[in-house]
Amino acid sequence: MVAKKITPKHKEELTRVTGGSKRFLHTGLCHFENGHYVFSMEQPVSGLARKLQDSLKNFTGKKFPIVAGAESAEDDEGQSAAQQAAGSRSLQRQVLEKAPDLWRSAQSEVATKINLLKQAVRKEFAGEPPQRIAQIEQNMARFDEILGKLDHKLADSLAKAHAAKEAAALHAELNHSKALLADYIKFVKSEEKLIAHIDSNPFGVQTNLKQLLSERLTEVARAIG
Repeated sequence: MVAKKITPKHKEELTRVTGGSKRFLHTGLCHFENGHYVFSMEQPVSGLARKLQDSLKNFTGKKFPIVAGAESAEDDEGQSAAQQAAGSRSLQRQVLEKAPDLWRSAQSEVATKINLLKQAVRKEFAGEPPQRIAQIEQNMARFDEILGKLDHKLADSLAKAHAAKEAAALHAELNHSKALLADYIKFVKSEEKLIAHIDSNPFGVQTNLKQLLSERLTEVARAIG
């Protein structure tokens, strides 16, 4: 099912039309890029590009160019598997080219918002006794842990993957990027309460870290494929 946002009602409809089954694919995202409809999810299913293309053709009568994970299904039925693979690799290279800066910009934005919040807190409690200020600074040190964990290593790995000349080197570095990404996602999940506390701060600083990190990590996951 393709929709702007998959809701419980959509899942109910899927259950109905599949005769009660609840074995659905993981929820993913779709966007249009470089002449293709790109479907991305955390666990791409083998052969999904062709199946999506066949399904859309069944309902619309048109054969759309589809990319799902590392696979592609072109609108030209005569295109060879080798051409499809080459097109998929080319598309991945183009996406990877932007990925390092995508993560660096996320890092920069997170750092800016956290620093603004720290400044606001210090201003608010500037008149407190030294012992109280020291306690506040100690508490805010947790903010720096976020910046320390979500570091530059992912961007460096993505840049190295994009620069790889051989398929084996590209594959190896992408695996490293995936491991780093999984580590970052796990860390963000483990710090959900702290991130929510930062986002709900009463000092007038709009951080929106939860949304920012979720969107950027999802975009990097899409770039990795």
